[in-house]
Amino acid sequence: MVERGQGVAAQWAEPQRCASVEQLAQHIQWAIHLQRDHYPAIAGQSRRQAYPALATSGRPYRPDDEATEWNLDRVDQFLAQGVWQRRVDKVGYISLYNWSYSVGRAWTGQVVTVRFDPVPRAWVVSNIHGQEIKRHPTRELTRERILAFNVSRK
Repeated sequence: MVERGQGVAAQWAEPQRCASVEQLAQHIQWAIHLQRDHYPAIAGQSRRQAYPALATSGRPYRPDDEATEWNLDRVDQFLAQGVWQRRVDKVGYISLYNWSYSVGRAWTGQVVTVRFDPVPRAWVVSNIHGQEIKRHPTRELTRERILAFNVSRK
């Protein structure tokens, strides 16, 4: 859902037309405002009208507290709840955060599932019957990469 939302924001903000990071930030803020406050999403209402409680988070964000509050284990536990589907490409790879991971040519064209195993910090690729095919240590989900917003490869 987040990836889809980011894709829509990127399309609406038109980053390729921005001359600077500042201009891109302005375009993104405009797209967010339009999508949340004006775009009819739920029974003709905007998202803000349909879900007014989401306008406040319940706790203030304090940048100075981030170093002590941020916890990679919580990220891992959150990711461990998900299961994603990927189609294996013609050379036997899938993509996660724009990083290629080998599944094997035998799986070409097939749909596989991926989950995150937090103990070894690994992506686990399984067939549609839930049998593990491959396991790859995650290289993109480090504390440093997450805090630098540098998880996805360009």
